[in-house]
Amino acid sequence: MALVLHTYKGNKGAEKALIAAEYTGVKIDVPDFEMGVSNKTPEFLKMNPIGKVPVLETPEGPIFESNAIARYVSRLNGESSLNGSSLIEYAQIEQWIDFSSLEIFGSIFMWFGARIGYKPYSVPGEEAAISALKRALDALNTHLASKTFLVGHSITLADIITVCNLSLGYTTVMTKSFTSAFPHVERYFWTVINQPNFKKVVGDVKQTEAVPPVASKKPAQPAKAKEEPKKKAAPAAEAPKPVEEEEAPKPKAKNPLDLLPPSPMVLDEWKRLYSNTKSNFREVAIKGFWDMYDPEGYSLWFCDYKYNDENMVSFVTLNKVGGFLQRMDLARKYAFGKMLICGSEGPFKVKGLWLFRGPEIPKFVMDEVYDMELYEWTKVDISDEAQKERVSQMIEDAEPFEGEALLDAKCFKDREPERRGLHMYREMEGSSWRRLAFLASISLHFVLGLSGDSKNTNKAESHTSSSRTGTKVILVLLGFVAVAMFSFFLYKLWQKKKRDEQYARLLKLFEEDDELEVELGLRD
Repeated sequence: MALVLHTYKGNKGAEKALIAAEYTGVKIDVPDFEMGVSNKTPEFLKMNPIGKVPVLETPEGPIFESNAIARYVSRLNGESSLNGSSLIEYAQIEQWIDFSSLEIFGSIFMWFGARIGYKPYSVPGEEAAISALKRALDALNTHLASKTFLVGHSITLADIITVCNLSLGYTTVMTKSFTSAFPHVERYFWTVINQPNFKKVVGDVKQTEAVPPVASKKPAQPAKAKEEPKKKAAPAAEAPKPVEEEEAPKPKAKNPLDLLPPSPMVLDEWKRLYSNTKSNFREVAIKGFWDMYDPEGYSLWFCDYKYNDENMVSFVTLNKVGGFLQRMDLARKYAFGKMLICGSEGPFKVKGLWLFRGPEIPKFVMDEVYDMELYEWTKVDISDEAQKERVSQMIEDAEPFEGEALLDAKCFKDREPERRGLHMYREMEGSSWRRLAFLASISLHFVLGLSGDSKNTNKAESHTSSSRTGTKVILVLLGFVAVAMFSFFLYKLWQKKKRDEQYARLLKLFEEDDELEVELGLRD
């Protein structure tokens, strides 16, 4: 049985496998396919129960997900050049496949999808998508400054998938004025997309000249209705006026959460308390949270990542969570969140706690942040003491959490997510200084006691002898304080080294990427 690829014409995901097939010499049949009809048949749903494309039919069974299909095709016929010549090259190819699928394609799809009406459009959502895309392209541009291809000196599967992902942007929303800020990416894209094996599949690619307008909120219907009485000049002339009047009341676009009854809990006050509590975090910040919490105006939610088995690599898992938080930026005014990455080795577990304005998770968050469906959401029952205690532990980054060490913890509140252990660090720092002060105080009392005893028992002793004793005691005290201070310095140095090592693997990949953020395996 020959390989059969089920997809509609022009599917960017399917093009990855077809280009890989050109390089490996694999024959793939692509039968006629009508989206909305062919993918609803019982035969197709047996291959992919959710009815999405592309799907590759093989003698061993079907494969869905475009990257998985491309990987399969790239290894057929004993071909290995597309997957690197060493283990490190293979890992780097996989790295760039993930990066381009999550950081580049994910952001392009958010931008373009909202413009064409596939997703609800909002200015903050679009700005977040563009910002994330620029950040990813900047990282790619830096990497390509001295390279022709992503890995090695020839085209690999990383180039095929990355260029197919970029192609969606170049042909839809990424105009010349946008891409000119990334000259090395431009040079790379046009070099690779014009390779013979690419052109056999995608043909001549042309860059879009303009970003498509936002899908209209039914401006077409009034126009069609008024095209019918064409013979009457007057109604035709008046046609634009009603449209203008319809679009005039734009201030109506208020966030529904702003219309909720006022709440005694002020979110910004809680965020300030969280940030400013430097010691006794449980007694001050946690107690303050429960004193402030208004169950009528806010709701608490636990979230658990559905696909923890995939979280085998620490930095990829951190990137995933960071990307989620970045896309949650549109809810910053109405939410506070903690995301914990648990485990000392893979698979890592991702768990979260979120405080949202209103009794439910805001609809605009569910609609626009596609990561939401990757998590299982459970509303917190604060009448349950066990759940309430779990909330407190997650807010304070208690470790171990549910029997596991914390790889990292991130806080969603202000622009920069706060890392795990900040409050613990502050508390330890404060308590260390308090210990030193306590020891110094004891030593001082000891000195004074010695001085007093000396006066009471040795009144006849000469002034010179008493002075010598006092000097010796003071020197002993100063030595003790010096040893304590040096020990404290060594402790802080060790603590800093431990924190630095914790993030070394992530920083090694992307120097500026604290919030890489996004789930593996984007659906097509």
